[in-house]
Amino acid sequence: MINVTKYLTDDLRKPKYKGNKNPLAGHCYIACEVLFHLYPGKYKACFIKHEGEPHWFLLDRKTKRVQDPTAGQFTTPVPYENGRGIGFLTKAPSKRAKVVLKYIRDSSRGRTANSEFADGGSNPSSRVSTCK
Repeated sequence: MINVTKYLTDDLRKPKYKGNKNPLAGHCYIACEVLFHLYPGKYKACFIKHEGEPHWFLLDRKTKRVQDPTAGQFTTPVPYENGRGIGFLTKAPSKRAKVVLKYIRDSSRGRTANSEFADGGSNPSSRVSTCK
């Protein structure tokens, strides 16, 4: 599994989250979208409001395990069982997702993303769950 968080940069965040001290804040949608497109058919996109913010995560269709690359942005556990299945805004990768996918392709050729968040953030959740 690719650690997508090491390719997330501040310029990819929506204005509300730009400059946030937490390197994972504001990246849940794009991180999940990238994994969704890297592994076609493997995941179901899910959405929940948590700690007053919208949050996206993925549910493995086969194992029912949660894949949440940006869970580390929160101070409390995400109640994934309250999430709901929802599609992304676009069928094809969004502009921001295309940037991350390019970083990933370039890094596989020996280049790396210009990212201050290269430590990769938190480990994805391994909890088994469902989303409605």
